[in-house]
Amino acid sequence: MRSDQKSRKEILKPIISVFLVGVAGISIPPLRGLFLGLTFFILIAGFLLLLLNDGNGRRGQIFFISVIILTFFLEVAGVKSGQIFGVYAYGDNLGPKLLETPLIIGFNWAILAYSSSTIARGVIGSLLPAKGRTVAKISVVFTASLIMVLIDIILERVAPLAGFWSWQDGIVPVRNYVAWFVSAIIINSGIVLFEIDTKNRVAVPLILAMTLFLTITYMILILYP
Repeated sequence: MRSDQKSRKEILKPIISVFLVGVAGISIPPLRGLFLGLTFFILIAGFLLLLLNDGNGRRGQIFFISVIILTFFLEVAGVKSGQIFGVYAYGDNLGPKLLETPLIIGFNWAILAYSSSTIARGVIGSLLPAKGRTVAKISVVFTASLIMVLIDIILERVAPLAGFWSWQDGIVPVRNYVAWFVSAIIINSGIVLFEIDTKNRVAVPLILAMTLFLTITYMILILYP
C-alpha cells in the first residue's frame, strides 16, 4: 500500500509542477505567449506519461496510434470542409501544422478519450456493480463521451483567447458538440469492443489537471486580457 501511495505521489509531482508553472507563466502578460506556445510539448509529455503507464501492451499502442491518426484526419476534413464541426481555423499556439491542422490534435483526442473512459469505468463500476455487462459497457461509452463533450465546452471558451483555434463569427455552432459526441461515442465504443483496459494511475490526475488548467487559464485571459 505504501509503495502504491509513493508511486502515485511520484506521478503527481510532474503533473502538478507543470500545472503550477503553466498557470504562473500565463498569469504574467509578457510571458503569456511563450507559455501558451508550449502547449504542444505539454500535451506530448502528458501523452507519454499516459502511454508509459498503460498496461495493454501492443494492443494499447495500436489503439493510441489509430485514434491519433483517425482523429487528425477527421480534424483535417473538418477544417477543409467546414461541414463536420462548423467553420473554424487553427491558430499557432498548438504547434506545427499539416494540412492546416496541428499535428498535436490527435494526441489530444487520445488523451481525452482514454482518460474519460478511465473515469467512466470507475463511476459505472461503483453505480452499477450488479448490472449485466452489456448495460455496463453501454453506460461506460455514453458516460465517457459525455465527459469529453463537457471538456470540449470548456475548451471552446479558452481556445479563441489562447490562440488555439477560432470560429467563424466567433460563434461555436451546435453541430460542433454533436460531432464531438458522435466521434466520442465511436472512439469509446472501440475502447470497449477491443477491450482496452484504461485503468491507468496517470489518467485521472492528468485529465483533472488539464481541465483545471483550462478553467483557470480562461479566467486569467478574461480578467487580464
